[in-house]
Amino acid sequence: MKQFFKISGLILLLCTFFFATDSFAQRGKKKKKPRNFGLEKKLIGNWNAQSQQAFYPQITLSAGNRATLGSMAGNLNGTYVVRGRKLIIKGKLEGAPANAKKRTFRYNVVSIQGRTLTLKRKNKISRYTK
Repeated sequence: MKQFFKISGLILLLCTFFFATDSFAQRGKKKKKPRNFGLEKKLIGNWNAQSQQAFYPQITLSAGNRATLGSMAGNLNGTYVVRGRKLIIKGKLEGAPANAKKRTFRYNVVSIQGRTLTLKRKNKISRYTK
């Protein structure tokens, strides 16, 4: 009987060691890219779209990470953060109720040349000027 408990204890110990060292068990969450403060400073301002096919005709980014996306339907107010080369804006429409879900917009910042900002989202490119 004692030998049975020793063997079952040994098997239990081996199983816990095997499953604890499994590569799947050690995987964690994907690490976030750090904030890009230099690019954030360059993006602060009022950006107007150059073409009609833009995502939003007007994007306003202010200090303190406040963002406003202007469109015909109304303004979308929220916050923004720049991680790597991605501009992430979270917010909801101006007249939306308090329990309305926030929407997230992710843009790749392709380039900033002088007063021209180029954003890419879902294989569509938009240009904005200050």
